[in-house]
Amino acid sequence: MITISIPENEAGQRLDKFLAKYLDRAPKSFIFKSLRKKNIKLQGKKAEGNEILRAGDEIRLFFSDETFSSLRSGKQVPQGDAAQLSGMLPPEEYGSIIYEDAHSIIAAKKSGVLSQKARPEDISMNEVLLRHVRAEQNGSVSEEVLFTPSVCNRLDRNTSGLICFAKTYAAAREWSRLFRERGLQKFYLAVVKGSVGSGSHVKAWLVKDNKSNKVRILDHEEEGASRIETVYMPADPAAYGFDTLPEGSSLLRIELLTGRSHQIRAHLSALGHPVAGDPKYGDHQWNRQLKDRCGIHSQLLHAYELVMPECPGTPLTHLAGRHFIAPLPQDFKTFFNGSRS
Repeated sequence: MITISIPENEAGQRLDKFLAKYLDRAPKSFIFKSLRKKNIKLQGKKAEGNEILRAGDEIRLFFSDETFSSLRSGKQVPQGDAAQLSGMLPPEEYGSIIYEDAHSIIAAKKSGVLSQKARPEDISMNEVLLRHVRAEQNGSVSEEVLFTPSVCNRLDRNTSGLICFAKTYAAAREWSRLFRERGLQKFYLAVVKGSVGSGSHVKAWLVKDNKSNKVRILDHEEEGASRIETVYMPADPAAYGFDTLPEGSSLLRIELLTGRSHQIRAHLSALGHPVAGDPKYGDHQWNRQLKDRCGIHSQLLHAYELVMPECPGTPLTHLAGRHFIAPLPQDFKTFFNGSRS
């Protein structure tokens, strides 16, 4: 008999889903047959497979050692490449942690840092936060742990701001639902070219070209296009600690209603107000002026605020109504101060 004790970060998932990952070489038909024949029990009782696992639950597998070995691939728990992680820059070079509890981390990513790696050799915010979690666990991870903590939303490499990271399966599931169903209020700050006198709720269609990793904004529906919605309002720099707004620019507070790739940058550019410093959709001449005048090398787009909804019965319940804010990065301060300090 093999006994599996469910750790905190595996809680919240269905028994059959867990078994499909744990016994990754077993056909689904074998798992359900074993459940029916009581060769798999939960808490010492017959199980159907649709039970939601809790931390501390005990699963018993009444298999021979040979059968058990044949049902598992023997893969090790993903913990990140140890050599790669050991060569990382200090964590503060990537960002900072705004909030943390047993289930979640909310962090502020720096501009220039990937949310998740694009190539095996990349180091992203995901690896930084995973290393942080592993350090909390003193590097010890139970063989039974199949869930790997990971980021739940993505920001473009050169966009700074709030990243949500799930430490447990139950939190990952809830974060995923909130982002998918637009249950969160997400606000960005952006410096754009031109004077924006009033706010607007704008709608359009977005088409992505995967080869060039760029998008096009359309005013009509087209095959392969996704509907997008963006709400923006002029923001008072004084509310963020700045006395003046440099001539020829506007500070916008943006609510992202749909989260498509490059949406804010491309949508604002299509409206005639490109984001300062944006290398793909920006005004290249203005960007050169900003670089020469005050040393701006990155786009001034920042995922500034996250407002949490009610999430009853989930690991995010206690966060209801809370506002999480990522402090403005140095490039914003440099722009408003008009110097390289």
